[in-house]
Amino acid sequence: MRFNKLHLLMVFLSVVTLMFVVDAEAGWRLDGGRFQASVHGGMGCLDCHENIPQQTPHPNPSDVNKSLSDFFEPEHCLTCHEEVRDEIETEAVHGGEDVHDTQRFFNCVACHDPHYQGTTEDEAGSEAPQWSEADRPCMTCHERVPKDDPARLTKDRDFCFVCHAANSSTPAWLPAMDPAEYTQSTHAAQDCLSCHTRADGYGHDRQPKVDCRACHQPHAEKVTHDAHSLVSCEACHLGDVSPLRDPQTHQVLWERTRAAGALSTVHDFSASDESTCLRCHFKGNTVGTVAMVLPPKSVLCMPCHAATLSIGDTVTWISLLVAFIGFLGVATLWFSGRSGETSDRSPSGNPTSHAHSAGFSHRLPAVLEAIFWDVLLQRRLFRRSPRRWAVHALIFWPFVIRFVWGVLALFSTNYLKSWPFSWILVNKNYPLTALLFDLTGICLAIGIVLAFVRGAAADRTRTPGLPSQDRLALGLLGGIVLVGFVLEGMRIALTGAQGPAAFAFLGYGISRLFTGMNQLSVVYGYVWYLHAVLTGAFVAYLPFSRMMHIIMGPVILAMNAGADPHHAGRPTKSNH
Repeated sequence: MRFNKLHLLMVFLSVVTLMFVVDAEAGWRLDGGRFQASVHGGMGCLDCHENIPQQTPHPNPSDVNKSLSDFFEPEHCLTCHEEVRDEIETEAVHGGEDVHDTQRFFNCVACHDPHYQGTTEDEAGSEAPQWSEADRPCMTCHERVPKDDPARLTKDRDFCFVCHAANSSTPAWLPAMDPAEYTQSTHAAQDCLSCHTRADGYGHDRQPKVDCRACHQPHAEKVTHDAHSLVSCEACHLGDVSPLRDPQTHQVLWERTRAAGALSTVHDFSASDESTCLRCHFKGNTVGTVAMVLPPKSVLCMPCHAATLSIGDTVTWISLLVAFIGFLGVATLWFSGRSGETSDRSPSGNPTSHAHSAGFSHRLPAVLEAIFWDVLLQRRLFRRSPRRWAVHALIFWPFVIRFVWGVLALFSTNYLKSWPFSWILVNKNYPLTALLFDLTGICLAIGIVLAFVRGAAADRTRTPGLPSQDRLALGLLGGIVLVGFVLEGMRIALTGAQGPAAFAFLGYGISRLFTGMNQLSVVYGYVWYLHAVLTGAFVAYLPFSRMMHIIMGPVILAMNAGADPHHAGRPTKSNH
């Protein structure tokens, strides 16, 4: 048989691959039906594992992290298969392949699974396996329990507790627990292998990390806030762990903190409360988070951010209370039929006088048309002054874009949690999110500056007695934007975000000013509250300001369009 270098390489890669695959899949439990259908099905456990009764302890916890090859000796197979030894040593052939490395071919378990040799995964005995008296004690632990077997939970737990139940002989390095306490834990009704899928196999310490999202949907924005999108579930919910930030991915992961010899409480999953938050939120933390525990972004933040409908924090409810009083006063004046301030804002006067006689539902197309052309696209304003329209658009459209984004994020993170884009909407470091929010913030800032300039120019030619520009409202709005960009830079510097976060180009540039700043985690919280107070002040002042037109204008335009057709902005045929 001709054997070239390419052939040798292919054989080598095949054998190495099989070594890893078989070793990775090898475990301490076996499918009894499939075993008894295999070529070795008529043999007893001690025919091959004759040294097991002499091993003390069994199992030995110090051996569980070894690989299958660490336990295998060629004599386990060659005692019965002498012809294989002769074939390899005298003819240098095995399985139709030339043998160039005898030792590799004598590692039988690299290619053969002795428990299932001669069967496939689909093949098994038609009846439940019948174990001999000698084999029955082994199968108490080593028989794999079907997933639909009601006894699986107890058998799997007992199997794991052979090592992990605390007793006088448990090594100090081994994570051990109190079985009685474990049965009271959150996941006690789940068998161990549901989460620790490779716990019953060789290389016990190489099993994959458990992903809680395999069973649990992520928390909604109100619980986690967008800042926690890169925090692992275990960092908050596991017992005896402490969080740490991965320097490469910047995710907040976890490490065990159990002292040697102490009982493990790692399975003590619990709902997060403020004490859990203090794992990360304290002065001088190494996770890169703010020192104080901040509330979720409330309903005040909805016009600009992916926020929540909560009103629990002090700033929110005080500002909403003041705003409510102001809106109540405006509504009282409006429905009283008096002109007052509202007449200055609407050339059509008080529309309520004809609202009931209008047949509003029949005018719905006209209402929608008015909202599209005159509210969203600002058609009337463009006809009066394209320059004024441009300034207004720079302020108005960033709010519209951010509000739509935030509403979609709020809805999807509550009701479409399995949709990947839901979490992109609240991930400030995602390129699209980062770029969009920086661009809209910059447009808003430019619009506010141009509005100030335009107002100052208009003051020089304004007729005495006419109202001037509401600089307080514009100032509050400008302060919100300015502090918002500072906060974004501080957040990026605090968390060490790199890569995609650079798409928030202005925020990323500002973050360079704060990199390495001492006490940044403390200062951030106060700046966050400054941003919240400015927002609350703007909302509270809104019904008393000349910016009240941003709410009253769309309402009046819609009601006019739904009433007399001649009030809709252009004459239309009457239905009467």
